[in-house]
Amino acid sequence: MAGVCLRQTSIYALYFLKHRLFYAQFLPHPRIQKLGFVYAFFVFLPVVGDVFALALGLARYHQWLALLGIALGKLARYSVLIMPLVGF
Repeated sequence: MAGVCLRQTSIYALYFLKHRLFYAQFLPHPRIQKLGFVYAFFVFLPVVGDVFALALGLARYHQWLALLGIALGKLARYSVLIMPLVGF
């Protein structure tokens, strides 16, 4: 879990921290700024999640909100996967 979360956070951070290279091309998109937390929550999805992480970084979405959304999404995913094993 930590490795996947680190990978997706690093994809996000790569584009968030390097925004000066893309500043003229990729300005903050209003839709991503509005629904960014939802996109960050669904970063755990196999193929679409990487696209969401990339879009959040390119749109320069707030880093702490993205990290919180990614962490909550991972927590929800793994708690749903563990529930049958525990007996819920």
